[in-house]
Amino acid sequence: MNGAEILIRPTLIEPAVMKGFWELQNRAHAVFNQMYVVAPNLGPEVMDDGGMQDLFGGRSMIVEPSGHIVAQQTGWTSGDSFVCTTIDVEALRRRRIANGLYNQFKDLRTEQYRAIYDKPIYPKNQYLDAAPTEGWLAREDATRARNIDLLVERGVFVRPESGGNEREPITSTAEKSGDKA
Repeated sequence: MNGAEILIRPTLIEPAVMKGFWELQNRAHAVFNQMYVVAPNLGPEVMDDGGMQDLFGGRSMIVEPSGHIVAQQTGWTSGDSFVCTTIDVEALRRRRIANGLYNQFKDLRTEQYRAIYDKPIYPKNQYLDAAPTEGWLAREDATRARNIDLLVERGVFVRPESGGNEREPITSTAEKSGDKA
């Protein structure tokens, strides 16, 4: 929202990647913000026993401001991989200045976000002083549960009257794939 021309957006956990959320979000970020999205995602890791575990799903990509994927790693690989392309920042700048139909950024009604963004939701700098340690997925579940409660308190979300209050913790996804939360 402050003029970024290239967004580096790393990592989304499974099953969101295989469900298409990774691609959808990367393409939408590029279009709505009129910028390039460089989205590296972790792929499978080799376990001590030689087996493979894929918690993140890979599919690294680079998306241009129209939402077209210009480079993508689509296969499953047991080794390192990468995607690359030439990013034409001058073309991006020309596109942003042109009053085109698909330049939606210039038409934003930012005041509508005030109810949500005037006060923080997700805590910042959680790992500023130290990398995540054992149990980080469980801590992330608790943080996200508190965030949902906060959004309900603020009137942004409304709890269903009956049923549907169950939360899907990310630790259940990790446990299914063999990761320790």
